[in-house]
Amino acid sequence: MRNYGIHKSNKTQKPNVKSGFPELDKITNGWNNGNLIVISARPAMGKTAFGMSLLKEIAVKNRIPTAFFSLEMSNKQAIDRFRIALSKVDIAKIREYDNGNTDALKIQN
Repeated sequence: MRNYGIHKSNKTQKPNVKSGFPELDKITNGWNNGNLIVISARPAMGKTAFGMSLLKEIAVKNRIPTAFFSLEMSNKQAIDRFRIALSKVDIAKIREYDNGNTDALKIQN
């Protein structure tokens, strides 16, 4: 069987990237470069939040290039969700700020 469109580089690939979820890592033995991970569940089960947690762990903490695709939201919505996940700021305050209330994110004494 031939592999079309897959090119291996001469670099040594780092196997078993940790997901940030130790129990999941036990089951999957971590992710490997080139894995396609599909998350599916019923509506409102936390798929996006889980995906953002994986993205944060793999792309930000481990500095590994990662792609995130969602069939349920636009690019802007996905970027906003990731921005919120990284900032650790209350989503209501960020939405207030985006709507023009520049005082919403000021630090309160």
